[in-house]
Amino acid sequence: SGPPIIPDISTLPFTKPATSFPLGYNDPYITPPSVDAAPTKTLKDALESGPAVSNTVHFSLDSKNGPGGVLNTDFIEKRADTREFKADFWVEDLGNGKKQLQYAESATIFFHFNTRFLFFLPKGEIAWPHVMVNTLTKVA
Repeated sequence: SGPPIIPDISTLPFTKPATSFPLGYNDPYITPPSVDAAPTKTLKDALESGPAVSNTVHFSLDSKNGPGGVLNTDFIEKRADTREFKADFWVEDLGNGKKQLQYAESATIFFHFNTRFLFFLPKGEIAWPHVMVNTLTKVA
């Protein structure tokens, strides 16, 4: 089936209810040196620079599917509630006979905010996607 199609994942925060951040709020996250706003580019770069992928098996998990979910302690739930988790795993056969695993995980953490500190937003939550990606190649 060839190489996988790896989607883009944003690492930028968003609010619930949806509202605009004030001018400059996201600047530390989009102005170099910054947090990587396109982390799956690392996976795509590994595919372009490495041996050809002859076959891919894709596994996907999403807390929004079915009856599953993310469990938190009461302390965490009240302060930084992780309600959404998504993970994609691509097991790849490489042209050189080796196997490779690529994965992208995203845990979205919802922080409750007090309008006393963030007066520019209505009372609600700021959601921060925490994204982890990696490429692992089997060596033996």
